[in-house]
Amino acid sequence: ALPISNGSQGVQGKVGPAGPPGSGGGNSVTTSSAGAVFPASSISDLSVQCPSGRTVVGGGYTVSGTGFFGNVVMRSFPFGNGWAIKVKGGSTSVGAAVFARCIIN
Repeated sequence: ALPISNGSQGVQGKVGPAGPPGSGGGNSVTTSSAGAVFPASSISDLSVQCPSGRTVVGGGYTVSGTGFFGNVVMRSFPFGNGWAIKVKGGSTSVGAAVFARCIIN
């Protein structure tokens, strides 16, 4: 086999043409949210929508309070142009919030 060797680096090439203009920058992400306290032994829904001119790209929820025994977020899902949760209150009431991540159209 022949030995392999690298030569010296060549001269830098010419600068290429400028690319087309961009679309005005990246998408701005905002968060819409709503919260509520759900009574013990109940099943309730909570939803939030993105403002006009924005589109939902994701969402989720938080749960707060003490004594979570039996408290469950049964579903977290896209709803219209926003996000929703279905909450089951267990032996105690539970605080929950739902949020939607929205981008400018």
